[in-house]
Amino acid sequence: WALGGNGQYPRVTTAQAVVYRRGFRQLLLRRYHSVVRGWKALDRHGHGRLSFSEFLRGCHDQGVDRDKGASRYLWDALDFDRSAYIYLEDIDLNIATRLGSLAVTIHVVCGTLDKAWYGWFNKKKLLPRSAEGGVHFGVL
Repeated sequence: WALGGNGQYPRVTTAQAVVYRRGFRQLLLRRYHSVVRGWKALDRHGHGRLSFSEFLRGCHDQGVDRDKGASRYLWDALDFDRSAYIYLEDIDLNIATRLGSLAVTIHVVCGTLDKAWYGWFNKKKLLPRSAEGGVHFGVL
């Protein structure tokens, strides 16, 4: 954990961590209308985890650092296992679990995301489009 500031940022308590995590989740919902969309905006490289520097950049983009040290306290609250990374599970365990179950089900039932899309989800035979106009399935 990047304490920084010569111990200026003490660890958050368990009660504070719960409040900070809930507040960050609500921030993502307000801004992106979905925790998953918010996560994708933070996880720019798409590897499913955020390092401290990626997280600080994301917090800056979200305006979290208006209060001095807010992003450091938030990091401490989210990285409660001290793995040095934040995962979607750290923000919303329920959604991460459901997405994991969906991914496993797609793999078992359909084999690939392409087969699932065209065989199950895309009944009108539409192509998935990204904001740039290209075909894009995204990350489950």
